[in-house]
Amino acid sequence: MIVGVVVGLSITNLLKGIARFIVHPGKEKPYWLHLLWSSYFLVLLIHFWWWEFGLRHLPAWEFADYLYVVVFSTFFYINSALLFPEHLDEYGGFKEYYKMRSHWFFGVLALIYALDVVDSAIKGSVHLQYLGMEYFISVGIHIALCLSLVRVKDQKFHAMSCARLLSTSLYGYTGPTGG
Repeated sequence: MIVGVVVGLSITNLLKGIARFIVHPGKEKPYWLHLLWSSYFLVLLIHFWWWEFGLRHLPAWEFADYLYVVVFSTFFYINSALLFPEHLDEYGGFKEYYKMRSHWFFGVLALIYALDVVDSAIKGSVHLQYLGMEYFISVGIHIALCLSLVRVKDQKFHAMSCARLLSTSLYGYTGPTGG
């Protein structure tokens, strides 16, 4: 499935970006907050792949649904590219890059959460019932948090927000694939 390829490329981009710090330790210095969000996004990608694996249970697919899921997955790749651009020449390093460009990452992340509602609906009413009202409340909170991260530049707020999302990600998605 094309979605697996796109998600695989996204994960590859993140791992390759992290490996840059090991391969060229003197060239680019890591920024702890950037690495924290990179870790969260890696977990989110793995969860996305896990939940999309549940699509195999659908008895029939419409091309429009398939196309939607493929386009949806491309936003994950875009965000992995935003976390680790090919060149940092116009920035002093990852700390400056994060401070100047993180609003793009959080804007796309908010969009990913919004698009997930349609993706969940594609999986059917049984899946939506499985997710429950908590899912919709959680999506709303996640979107609001991401939009506030676009505006608020405080490191502590960014760190606490990431810790909250990371903890809920690790706690909230331990069930079977696809519901």
